[in-house]
Amino acid sequence: MVYKSTGAERLRGSAKRRVLRYGVLWLVDPAMLGASESETISALLRAGAVISRSNGDGRVYFRARKADAERLAKRAAGLLGQRGIVTRLETTYSPRRSSRQPNTIVSSIGAMSSSVAMMRVEGRLSRSPLQFIEFIPAGMTVLPYGTSFLVHVRPNEYPALRNYIEQEGNSVLLVGARSEVVAGDQASGAVRSCGGRALSRRFPTPVVTYAGRNLATLDVEGQQLRVAEGDTVLVVQRPQWGRGLEIAVMRFG
Repeated sequence: MVYKSTGAERLRGSAKRRVLRYGVLWLVDPAMLGASESETISALLRAGAVISRSNGDGRVYFRARKADAERLAKRAAGLLGQRGIVTRLETTYSPRRSSRQPNTIVSSIGAMSSSVAMMRVEGRLSRSPLQFIEFIPAGMTVLPYGTSFLVHVRPNEYPALRNYIEQEGNSVLLVGARSEVVAGDQASGAVRSCGGRALSRRFPTPVVTYAGRNLATLDVEGQQLRVAEGDTVLVVQRPQWGRGLEIAVMRFG
């Protein structure tokens, strides 16, 4: 297991600190675990990794603190039947660019639903996506997404998020919808059937790479984000015209 990168090079300030609180990116060779890439990614997610995906060169990466990375990798190895495996942390990193597109997996047991609200917000903290993110309540996971940010919110954190947005004052709902999560489609894909087709084109949200009954994974610039029932994913962007921000709120479950 070797060090890959911080995975937060495009962030700064408190947004970068929020990401690095969960550690850096580590590379694992599935061949050492006697498993395929997809099996290794699944095992790492089940072992507790926040994100895990293919590195494009036969290896898999995941995010963890240095103190936790080896323990998490051993737990994943145990899930794959490779108990007693010895892992060693190294700091050598040779970047290799991946052109592989994310695989999409459709569950055979049905998928959970998602409620989507896309809105326009104007207020004291909505002058830019970075300013909005810097003051967002503590504990939420922030990831870079396009030219803006994505926020992963746990169920117990949602009231704080709702209050934070309401405090901004001027919030206008652009479109809202609810539908089943569909692998291969955007997480906000439901809004296209409710008059939000043009908005969906200029305001992309992460693609769903796996849709199950109680769990889904989203591709966030090559990182696999695991969302469970009750989780909320927020995408913030600067609008093409006017002041304020555009925010997509997707609640799963």
